[in-house]
Amino acid sequence: TITVGMVQGATAAINVDADGSTNDSLIVNGTSEADAISVEGQNIVLGTLALTAVNVENLTVSAGVGDDDLSLTGMSYSGTVTLRGEGGDDDITVTHPVTAGNLVVDGGTGTMDELLVTTPDTDDTVAINAGSIVVTGQATTQYSGFDVVAVATNGGADTVTVNGTHVGMTMLMTGEGGDEVTVSATSGILDIQTEGGNDALYVRAISALTTADMGEGDDAVVVDSKGKVLLHLTGYTTTVLPGGPDDALLAPLAAATWLMIEAEGLFKQFGTFLAVRNVSFSIPKGQVVGFLGPNGAGKT
Repeated sequence: TITVGMVQGATAAINVDADGSTNDSLIVNGTSEADAISVEGQNIVLGTLALTAVNVENLTVSAGVGDDDLSLTGMSYSGTVTLRGEGGDDDITVTHPVTAGNLVVDGGTGTMDELLVTTPDTDDTVAINAGSIVVTGQATTQYSGFDVVAVATNGGADTVTVNGTHVGMTMLMTGEGGDEVTVSATSGILDIQTEGGNDALYVRAISALTTADMGEGDDAVVVDSKGKVLLHLTGYTTTVLPGGPDDALLAPLAAATWLMIEAEGLFKQFGTFLAVRNVSFSIPKGQVVGFLGPNGAGKT
């Protein structure tokens, strides 16, 4: 294991060669200031200080206590690459293509740590999970300790599945191209922006507020009964079948940001007397609603 402490303002080109073993590790420690450290393949750069890692299987970069920016792309490490934001409010960016045995990213102890994972302008298949982001054919990003997690798939016809999210905020931007997004489960706030292209959004089930801006194009949205209560589709007010007019939608709840009460198909019978027959209604957050009707109409 080789440890290097970086110094802001230093000018040097350091070659680190771990020659020999098949499980060598390099640990790079940042400073107590606001560092901007980039990892591009085997090169680790802070300002005018550059390290080159040769014959190193495992890499750990710890940014320190400042508000730091860490970025990573390329990589050619067969073992584990770990990025640690540590103290401060840190921004960590992972830009694919990325290859490695394992990729572990930890935001640290700040109050507004952000992770951004981007993919190229190609047709990508991406799975977002509560603790990992999987890009098919690339290293899996295992993440923790972030307040905001963002995934940008950029151009291409991308297929994205949200199997789960962390308890903070998750953002998904799919860029230009005809993209397909399926949301199966969430734990925190989810914001989706499909931008240009003819996109499709399938909402199966959500447990927290989810917003979706479908952007330009002939888009389709299909919402399962378990997915509509906490769904807000920006600018959509009609209910039509996919394949119909521009920005098709299968959900009558587009204008509601958050439904506090939803009832479907209520019946109430007193003996042989049917007081309520198949009543459905929904009450959005922020409204005051009352029942009007004569005695015996079934209000209670």
